[in-house]
Amino acid sequence: MWRSNVIRLRKASSAAAWRNTRWYSEQASLPITNNEFEAALHKTGWGRWHIESGRRKLGMAISGGVDSMALAALYAELMAARKLPSLAHAFIVDHKVRQGSTEEAEWVAEQCRAKFGMEASVLPLSWPADFDPLDHKRFETDARTLRYQALGRACRDANIYQLMVAHHADDQAETVLMRLANGRLRLGLQAMQPIEWIPECHGLYGISHSGVLHSKFDNPDLAHLPFPVESGGVKILRPLLDFSKARLLATCKHHHVAWAEDKTNHLQTYTSRNAIRHVLKNHELPAALSIESLVNVSSHMQQRVATHKEEAERLFFECKIQLDVRSGSLHVRFPSFRRLILHLIYTRKPTDALTQSDLVDARNTATYLLARVGQLISPREDPPLAELAASVANIWPEFKDLEEADQTGSPESNFSYCVYGIWWRKWAGSIGAVEDKGKRSQDNMDWYLTRQPVENRRGTLEGIVYPPSHVIPLTQADSSASNGPASDGFRLFDNRWWINIKNNCTDELRLRFFTKDDYALLRAKDTGRGASSRAFTALSLLTTADLRINNLPAVFRINAETKKETLIGFPTLNVCVNYFGYHKDVCTWRVHYKKIHLGPKDVASIVVPGVTRELIEDKTGKYTKSLAKRKDFLENRKTKRHEWLQDKKRKGTERPRLPSQEARIPLVPVAESKRRGKSAKKEEGAYEIKWDSIGDRL
Repeated sequence: MWRSNVIRLRKASSAAAWRNTRWYSEQASLPITNNEFEAALHKTGWGRWHIESGRRKLGMAISGGVDSMALAALYAELMAARKLPSLAHAFIVDHKVRQGSTEEAEWVAEQCRAKFGMEASVLPLSWPADFDPLDHKRFETDARTLRYQALGRACRDANIYQLMVAHHADDQAETVLMRLANGRLRLGLQAMQPIEWIPECHGLYGISHSGVLHSKFDNPDLAHLPFPVESGGVKILRPLLDFSKARLLATCKHHHVAWAEDKTNHLQTYTSRNAIRHVLKNHELPAALSIESLVNVSSHMQQRVATHKEEAERLFFECKIQLDVRSGSLHVRFPSFRRLILHLIYTRKPTDALTQSDLVDARNTATYLLARVGQLISPREDPPLAELAASVANIWPEFKDLEEADQTGSPESNFSYCVYGIWWRKWAGSIGAVEDKGKRSQDNMDWYLTRQPVENRRGTLEGIVYPPSHVIPLTQADSSASNGPASDGFRLFDNRWWINIKNNCTDELRLRFFTKDDYALLRAKDTGRGASSRAFTALSLLTTADLRINNLPAVFRINAETKKETLIGFPTLNVCVNYFGYHKDVCTWRVHYKKIHLGPKDVASIVVPGVTRELIEDKTGKYTKSLAKRKDFLENRKTKRHEWLQDKKRKGTERPRLPSQEARIPLVPVAESKRRGKSAKKEEGAYEIKWDSIGDRL
């Protein structure tokens, strides 16, 4: 009964919803053919190889509307026509907001199984306790976040890394118009991309740029890596961006596919997208704001950005890089300004000069190059392109005049500055294997990039708390966030390291930054006992001293009574205070570095080797001898000072030996002159007085 009810809702709403032929041009629209859809799949990277090899499953987000049902129908028709097995798994999100949503979701799942031959799963959403369905603005934002996180977790659990959605050309036009209305120009006008990483899932292991190790330790070329580097993540594919909704509607009718309609999509005041959709549908807008024009704006902006990114990728391949994944720092040698504009020089005649527009294009490419390099160590998710553009002249001074003309940034070169959460510093020394043998460039383009120091404000250094492993989490969310089997216990720390910590002791553990106070305490303890700890030695082997403070993740044990924290060790250095590795009676840890996009570069060629145990032991011995000498020196100095004080005290308490009472004769002054009892006055006005015993004068 519920199945026919959904179909009836579709038929009843279709007559009113698609009445405006100007909006959908239903009469002139033709269904999408198999060849057209297959070409659209190739644009998203989903080619015939993926289908025939059977190595990769495909996820599909099916809402039950005409768009997603057309997508499912097109895929099923293509697989049947090509006689290929279906690898699709349909995911239907039940928002549980309106009445009948669960019933409708089950109907959509049955359609996917019976009509399209797909696996299907219904994903019910769990809303927070303070959710207000009448707060439309928050509903739109929260619904998007919960929906994508539910889809991401479902893909991860099903070992799926590509999720196809049914966004089409009309959705693209609405997005561009919304961003124009909100003032999001330039890059914002790219709108939706055919291929993107899944949004709203940052920090979820196995979904956001993680879940597949970039390297295996059984590869001899990668044996020097301190720990694995992450790869993987779930991608969003949008093969229908070139097709209008009218063609999707015609496709469903051609294949006799039923669909369900959500009445809230027609409430113009429910969401901002509904309002934009109502304007486009019911009002005559200028030709520049037509659906075709808006889609063209998006395509043009995407092509411009893609051109700059391709050139930045070429320059990135020329950069010589050494990355230290233990501390999240890197040395980089940027290409010269001539290499930056080389492609512009080749397109000019010998008499042609670079124009202002050419320099602007070169600066845009340089901006994407800085974002590309900074992404390797930045603690921020998205690069601030405007801030990076303002800092380009710090690396290539040739852009100074352009900045002065644009009145952006500072015309003065800055060899030490912070942007993108990174501390950029000019590097005057050698960078190891990157150094060219026999010669160096006249213009030093070497830079050293580290994390921008964390401010010691309240809340910035709290970190992540791990309860004892025998304690049952209060909520399911806490369990999945820390030790859940799906996430494998990995949590993203500072957007740079995926760290898995299992607490084996009875106290809480805290993962946070190692601060200046922690360093002073560790050093004082080592000095006091006259021996260097493994942890202190490992810190001393870092490239620069600033890496030790507010940059490294450290594990601390929290005393249940005093709340005092005791340093356990450094997971990224794989060393505890007094020995190597983790203290299994306290905790165990596993560390992976975040996903880094290297293009044609190889991980083994840019990641520097980890510090070996032998090097730490050798350095520890040297430090221990140094500390022993210092301790002996301090003890000797303390002993000598004590002896000196005792001697001074003893001499101060001893009275000089005096003659007997009978022999005691007072001293009186005697003048040098013959006058008795007086002294002769000198020429300068002073008196010369000679002290003598009065007994000699008696």
